[in-house]
Amino acid sequence: MSEKNREHNIASKNDHPGSWKIWDASEIEDWEVEPAWVIEPIIPEGAVGFMRGPTMTYKSFMALDLSLHIFDDRPSR
Repeated sequence: MSEKNREHNIASKNDHPGSWKIWDASEIEDWEVEPAWVIEPIIPEGAVGFMRGPTMTYKSFMALDLSLHIFDDRPSR
């Protein structure tokens, strides 16, 4: 996480102790922060996500492939 992004997160925590600030999209657009990528441009660092799709479309295989690339620190295809 970049220093500027970290400052935004710290500021949001301090606005209301014990809670998080909800940012408006217009506030975020002004940030000049490039995300750090775990797998570019699929998974940004610190992100949570999910895969969905019809059955038998290789979702499990894709998840295994991505996780092994992350574990072995190899670039994704």
